[in-house]
Amino acid sequence: TEIHTLSLHDALPIYLMKLGQPREALSCFRQAWQLLNNPTEQRAGQTRRDIVQAEIALGDLATAREESAEFLDASKNGTPNYRAAALLASTDVLIEDRKFDAALDTLKEAWATGAVDLLALDGQLFDCDLLADRSLDYEQAIALSRRIDLEFRETSPNASASARRAIEYRRRMAGDIDGLLRD
Repeated sequence: TEIHTLSLHDALPIYLMKLGQPREALSCFRQAWQLLNNPTEQRAGQTRRDIVQAEIALGDLATAREESAEFLDASKNGTPNYRAAALLASTDVLIEDRKFDAALDTLKEAWATGAVDLLALDGQLFDCDLLADRSLDYEQAIALSRRIDLEFRETSPNASASARRAIEYRRRMAGDIDGLLRD
C-alpha cells in the first residue's frame, strides 16, 4: 500500500545514512519524494531536507545549494512545517559553507515559524558552534558562541549553556586567563 511504501522509503534511507551509505540513501529519499501526493506536506518537507543532507554527506555542496534554494522558494506558499524544514535545510547548507552568522539568522527565521521543535534547534546550534570552533580563528569563534548564548538564551537554554561552556573551554585552551576572569 502507499502508506507501507512511504514508511519503507522513510526508514530505509535513514538507516542507509546511519550506515554511511549516503548515495544509496539519496536514491531512496528521491524515490520517496516522487511518491508523495502533496509536495508541501510535513513529510515532504522532511524528505526534501533529507535529500539536502544526503547531498551534503556526499560532498556535493553545489547540488545541495541548488536543492535548498529550490526548496526555500517552494516553501513560500507551503505550510509552516514545510517552510521550517526548508529553512533548516538552508541552515544545513550555510553551516557546511561556514556561513555561521547567516545560519543563525536562518535558524531564527525557522524558529519563528512555530514549527521547529527545541531538539532540532539545539542540534543546529550545537553543529554551528562546533564547526565554527574548528573553522574560525579564536576571536571569531568566541564571538559566534557569545552570539548563540545571547540571542538564543530564551529559546534554547541548552544551546546557550553549551555556548558559554565552549567559550570557557576555548579560553582555557588558549591560556586566556584574563578572558576567563572577565566572563
